[in-house]
Amino acid sequence: AAMVVAIVIGLASANVGGIVDEILMRCLDVLFAFPIVLVAIIVSGILSPGLLTIMVAIFVAEIPYLTKLCRTTAGVVISQPYIEAARASGAPTLLLLLRYAMPNMLPTVLSYTTAIVGMMIVLGAGLNFLGLGIQPPDADWGSMVAEGRTVLRRAPHVTIFPGLAIVIVAVAFSLIGDGLRRLLDPRGISR
Repeated sequence: AAMVVAIVIGLASANVGGIVDEILMRCLDVLFAFPIVLVAIIVSGILSPGLLTIMVAIFVAEIPYLTKLCRTTAGVVISQPYIEAARASGAPTLLLLLRYAMPNMLPTVLSYTTAIVGMMIVLGAGLNFLGLGIQPPDADWGSMVAEGRTVLRRAPHVTIFPGLAIVIVAVAFSLIGDGLRRLLDPRGISR
């Protein structure tokens, strides 16, 4: 969801340009001043604990990062000669953005989004560890780690296994994102 919102804002900002683009980018810069965890904690603290709260907190926290990437990528794509040629031939702006700009920026955005899913999982587990997310009796790895702290000396596996699951899934998504980046690279060059 954050990727879709970021693509729309990034494409619109890059296409409009000028003062609108500058204001939007400065607003995003202000949001970058706050750590992603702090933004997620603030959003989680405002809403009542639950699964929807975690989803909204991660959604809100990720939008600035994804939007900045989408804006930068869209700016590069929109400045390409084939876009200028299509614009000069009278192609409507919406067609330019949806047919030419978005497909050419999608591989970069998709691979980055997949790579940060691991970070989102860790962030969600951290919010649940703090008690701001999913509440018992519903299970969550962050809550399991938090509850396992009380019996850590006698039964360390209660904390270790959920912690390992978080790490394994986060690393797996990071590797999937890296693989997607290599697969979708139009130049065939791995960076």
